[in-house]
Amino acid sequence: MTLRVKLESCFILHRKQYRENSYIIDIFSKNHGKIKAITRGIAKNKKALIQPFTPCYISWSIKTDLASVSSIESRGISPQLVDRKLLCAFYIN
Repeated sequence: MTLRVKLESCFILHRKQYRENSYIIDIFSKNHGKIKAITRGIAKNKKALIQPFTPCYISWSIKTDLASVSSIESRGISPQLVDRKLLCAFYIN
């Protein structure tokens, strides 16, 4: 059974390069918790969204342990993390 989620409000917690044009990312969603996902073939203008602590809307489908991201959209400006806020973000991550 495949679960499909459309434009869920999320935060990207971590990213890791995977091959040339893909990333493995950890995302946090209020309704689905922490999810490990892979991005394949995301447009160059959307790659800037794949940064830690970035608020965005993400659509994905999941069949096994690793979800597959189908789209990613901006949800606003990334928070400015300095001093204690940055330390708290790293702790959460």
